[in-house]
Amino acid sequence: MPRIIYSVNITINGCCDHRHVVADEEHHRYATQLIQSADALLLGRNTFDLFEAYWPGAFGNTELPEAVRDLASLLNSVRKYVATNKPLNTTWNNCAPIRGSMDQAIPELRKTTNGTVVMFGSPSLAANLAKIDEIDEFHFLIQPVAIDDNPRLLTGLTVKKDLRLLDSRAFKSGVLLTKYGR
Repeated sequence: MPRIIYSVNITINGCCDHRHVVADEEHHRYATQLIQSADALLLGRNTFDLFEAYWPGAFGNTELPEAVRDLASLLNSVRKYVATNKPLNTTWNNCAPIRGSMDQAIPELRKTTNGTVVMFGSPSLAANLAKIDEIDEFHFLIQPVAIDDNPRLLTGLTVKKDLRLLDSRAFKSGVLLTKYGR
């Protein structure tokens, strides 16, 4: 059965807004390696819309750093599942909607996927999946930033989830990557 890995950038006080991220070469290399290990991506609709607005245009843009172009290339080619109840009108490669209740849709996704599914950002979707125990591994990229902003990490999760530390390492930028399993 495939694993679902949730990777999210958070400030030290729990904000997971993409505007508060140190997105340097080391950060892009981490994301690239994670996607290389995946069969598919799973994104919430808002995160998908943010990705779609940037990454297809980054693909092949020689003015961008190599690490960004490498990540854009992988994002362009990997299968992308989007949790949405709205129409998915996109020209981005390999996108498919996932509709309905996640407690039914995610087990179905696991049956049709052979390996790892990576989910970036998507805080509302992540909270819903954490509630129903559908996240196998959590990767928190703790940013050296404090700001009282939204969205917040795992908002609405009312059931305690015990996790075990799998690995941690510091990036040169001060970002701390911590990996936890259920």
